[in-house]
Amino acid sequence: MSWFLSPGMLFFAAFGSIPVIIHLLNRQKYKRVAWAAMAFLLAAIKRTHHRLRLENLLLLLARVLVMILLAFALAQPLLEGNPLDALTASDTHLVLALDNSYSMGLTRAGKPTPFETARNLSGQLLASLDASRGDKVSLILMSDSPEAVIAEASMQIDFARKKVVDLELSDNGTSAFKTLELAFASVKGSQNARKEVVIVTDLQRIAWTVEEGEKEKFKTLLGDLGRVPGVTVRLVDVGVDGVGNAGIERLYPGESDKVIVVGEDKQAKFVAELHNWGRDDAHRTLTWYVDGARGESVPAVVPAGGACPVELRHSFAEPGPHYVTAELDADAVLADNRASLALDAKQAVQVLLVNGEPSLETFEDEVIFLKLALNPSLVPEERFGIYDVETVRDIVFTETEVRRYDLVIIANLEMIYEENVANLEAYVKAGGGLLLFLGDRVNRKGYNEGMYKDGKGLLPSELVGVAGDAGHQNQVFHLEQVRFDHPALQFFHLHQSKITDLGVYEYYATRVDKDRPDIRVLARYSDPDASPAIVEKIFGRGKIIMVTTSADLDWNDMIKDQGYLILVDQLAKHLVAQPQGLKNVQVGATLEYFLRADQFARQFNLVTPLQETSSLSPSQQGESGFILSYNQTSRAGVYTLEKPVEPTVGQPENPVLGYFAVNVDPREGDLDRIGEEELRQRFPEFKFLYQREASAEEEEPGADKEKKRPHGSRMWRWLAYTVLALLLVEMLMAQRFGARR
Repeated sequence: MSWFLSPGMLFFAAFGSIPVIIHLLNRQKYKRVAWAAMAFLLAAIKRTHHRLRLENLLLLLARVLVMILLAFALAQPLLEGNPLDALTASDTHLVLALDNSYSMGLTRAGKPTPFETARNLSGQLLASLDASRGDKVSLILMSDSPEAVIAEASMQIDFARKKVVDLELSDNGTSAFKTLELAFASVKGSQNARKEVVIVTDLQRIAWTVEEGEKEKFKTLLGDLGRVPGVTVRLVDVGVDGVGNAGIERLYPGESDKVIVVGEDKQAKFVAELHNWGRDDAHRTLTWYVDGARGESVPAVVPAGGACPVELRHSFAEPGPHYVTAELDADAVLADNRASLALDAKQAVQVLLVNGEPSLETFEDEVIFLKLALNPSLVPEERFGIYDVETVRDIVFTETEVRRYDLVIIANLEMIYEENVANLEAYVKAGGGLLLFLGDRVNRKGYNEGMYKDGKGLLPSELVGVAGDAGHQNQVFHLEQVRFDHPALQFFHLHQSKITDLGVYEYYATRVDKDRPDIRVLARYSDPDASPAIVEKIFGRGKIIMVTTSADLDWNDMIKDQGYLILVDQLAKHLVAQPQGLKNVQVGATLEYFLRADQFARQFNLVTPLQETSSLSPSQQGESGFILSYNQTSRAGVYTLEKPVEPTVGQPENPVLGYFAVNVDPREGDLDRIGEEELRQRFPEFKFLYQREASAEEEEPGADKEKKRPHGSRMWRWLAYTVLALLLVEMLMAQRFGARR
């Protein structure tokens, strides 16, 4: 433990000698004179001599202490050595929240990272506790998925110290809200007289930024925390100012590559979006990897405070699971320099086309124009494009296993029987896509009862009845209020006339529940009621899109326009494309894989980025089939799902079923920090003590060392209170002693 004083104020301590000098100069001097009457006085003096001497010494001591303590108070001494020397008192419950988010790994030449500094400080705090005095500890790892290593007050101080010593930096982001929720839960039930919540963090601004809907909840939490009896909250700031950082903010396929198909002539585009959170332009090099094999390296200049896209074009030779990785050269923060994207490449998109009104006349068949839109060839054996289409009639559809297909399209089918509905629901819930076209053969009552089910079924909206111009003579309706921001219709944003010029005569009027977040109207007709034309519904992990007119010429002239072919293609690709969230998640999220019937096994292997293998067993997921799940995604990287099999000739030992890409939250790469004063202004209900760790400060040439003193325990207030108390005591003693004399 060391003392820090203001040298310029120390000379005041010499004033403590003034009362001694005055006392010596004013001592009573007397001559010995023999006088009989004085014998009585001498006897009285002898009786009170010791009492008077003690009273004078007490007054002298009080006056000396007043002068010395006043000098020390003016010098504002600091105690350093233990960042929280207040914890040396007994019966203390320490709730230690140690930030181990990846921004704490910020590197500087020759200096410790904020995480190393935080870990050392945490060890010192824990070393100051003594279980024999009643001290207890709770340990929380601060992140956006905080972990209560020791949740309730515990005497396992040695265990906590070992956990801190062995602790490694995580790939998580940071959330002060979630961390303080755990801290509050720890202290509110504590029986210790003193409760110290110590948060050792780099004070990133993003950590103290909460969603709009959670702001009041967070403020309430801060107020409740401050009202816990005996609680003190201290922020220990180990962050570093003025350090820039650039990282990969997002990795995604190109807009036209919703479905990846193999073939040399089928180049897929991938985009790595770089972001620079620093104040200077960042000159970086990005290297691409495909399935782990190194590809090209591309130089990039990322503007200060801006973004820069870097593209890769690649042709996949083999269908199946693949992954693409983008990696930047090293900078101050390493975790956000790497991102991966897991995907599936298809030989072709398998489409099941259910014909509700077949005809021997080619151009009177209900689905002929759908078939031409997906594969512009009248010869079934020929395939142009990415779709492999199989057409069935309603009778055959009842016996068809829909899970073998990537997309199911139903056009003007009169009835969908209960067994088919159950199969379709399981198919879509597991991630399948369903495209519905209506028409004159559709049984409205049957669809509403079997498919809509009061909003619980597959149908996005309730069918009301056929509307429009039945004679196709007086009025034609066009599409308007088109959601060009929707992935299925983004193509038309620059070609709006190709969809808005499509003409429709008749359609089904439908009733849409406006309060349902899983249902969206993507386009409406130009009729007075603005009737829904294209409606989407999210159902489980899959999607349904319903077009309220027919797929042929019976109710519209859409098929005469090129926009119809594009519309069918874009809707199909949107429904086939699995959401990236199924295979690409952030650190801490759960991985899920739905098994097809031909993939089922009792056990599967999942290999983590650290090459550790975990065994997974499938579990029943309602009527959707079986699912594999894994929630230990604490590390960023590529996770590989394997199906163990006995090795045979021509068969790989453990064939890969799929890849998962787990990436860090890129927002954690923004090193912008929030200061003490701003924190107090933003959250006035948050009562805390602030401590800046000296080793985190940047040394600046010519800096005023007095201003950069280490922060320790401020004693001057207590010294000032002591001086006031001594003055009061001295005054009372002087009055009492004087009255006796």
